[in-house]
Amino acid sequence: MMLGVTITEFLQARITEQEIRCRALLEAELMPVAVRQSVSLALAACEAKRRIVEVHEGYFPDGQDPSWELLSLASAYSRHPDWNCKWAP
Repeated sequence: MMLGVTITEFLQARITEQEIRCRALLEAELMPVAVRQSVSLALAACEAKRRIVEVHEGYFPDGQDPSWELLSLASAYSRHPDWNCKWAP
């Protein structure tokens, strides 16, 4: 577990992990078109999430609660070992 990680750092790391997995899948040569489209859509969702995180980054100084948008994004990763229960929406 990463101690002292902020919600934006946590989200950026999870988004990066997902992007890496998506790009690795897209490199596979024998992939059905529907699967390739789904992976491409997941990659586009990563970019959208990254933009949301970047917009909110820095809005919440230490001790201030993060936005509901960041809490909502982070909740998808609530089973991750670096998840902070204080981020539960």
